[in-house]
Amino acid sequence: RDRTIVAMSRSLVIVYGSQTGTAQDVAERLEREAQRYHMKARVVSADQYDPVQLPSEQLGIFVVSTTGQGDMPDTMKDFWRFLLQKRLASDSLSGLHAAVLGLGDSSYLKYNFVGKKLHARLTSLGANMIVRRGDADDQHEFGPDYEVEKWSQELWQAVLSLYPLPPGLSIKNKEILGSPKYRLTTRIGPCSPPVIGVNSTGPYSSSHPFYSTLLCNTRITHTEWEQDVRHIELDISGSGITYVPGDVVYLQPSVSPAIASRFIHMMGWDPAMVVETLTPSDPDASLPVSPFLSFPSTLLDICSRYLDILGSPRRYFFELLSFFATDSVQKERLEYFSSKEGLDDLQLHNNSIQVTIAIVQYKTP
Repeated sequence: RDRTIVAMSRSLVIVYGSQTGTAQDVAERLEREAQRYHMKARVVSADQYDPVQLPSEQLGIFVVSTTGQGDMPDTMKDFWRFLLQKRLASDSLSGLHAAVLGLGDSSYLKYNFVGKKLHARLTSLGANMIVRRGDADDQHEFGPDYEVEKWSQELWQAVLSLYPLPPGLSIKNKEILGSPKYRLTTRIGPCSPPVIGVNSTGPYSSSHPFYSTLLCNTRITHTEWEQDVRHIELDISGSGITYVPGDVVYLQPSVSPAIASRFIHMMGWDPAMVVETLTPSDPDASLPVSPFLSFPSTLLDICSRYLDILGSPRRYFFELLSFFATDSVQKERLEYFSSKEGLDDLQLHNNSIQVTIAIVQYKTP
């Protein structure tokens, strides 16, 4: 392959396998970082990516999580089955430069099992690994962000050695906010409410969920203990869903309309706003697939059923928010929380007072 042509195109694909959204969050963060190095990146969930395209890719970054006892995320199973085909030659991916970042929890026996297997399989198919395999650990004292930060720095150094910046270009200032990923159109007026809670036929998955009734939700741990562990019972009668001890169930949370309304009011938005369309700024990109997001949709519905406004904010959230802070003290504080030096304080800040995205947004001018 002509190295000059490869260098001129400066494109890469970031494929993620995510069960709870963490791998997707990291993948999208890497996409934004790629802009600083004048790389055109597209982010694709493993279940939306055609692995037949892999031999024609120049650079592929894979961000994958491990679930349960070393299991693949549901969104990655078909992708993995393709890679395991015996008919694939040992040089199938010889034209691909690749990097793998695994996300896991070292308290489990098969820690980062998916990342390890994917790295090994890509290597066996001839892919050229440009950086060591990343192993981000939930149990690290600074959380998985510590390894994500360290590994991503190594990644971009390796990318620059492969694709040096063209003459006249330099790495973009980190203090400058990149281009918006999506564009939306809005209007003020009525909108038909979405149809929810009606089950169709199975099989059920994260993209085709089963609507269940909550039967029991009892806290097991003491109210003064920092960990809120609960006994939960769900009615799955008629679903055909079966399980064995050790299986994991994934729930799609929602925010009460009252809390969502308060958040909209705090942000100074019009509660009657309707989002008509949401389109990627990049014509080659696609919207994330979700059974809970459709358009047109009211801002109230989006904040209730799609945006995680009550979630604990990750480090990168503070970094993005710092661009919009108008108060110098607040801006400095947000930048500190998003830095490597502030990881310890960020974790203490989030856990001790149970900070949510909504609270941070409200406190930041």
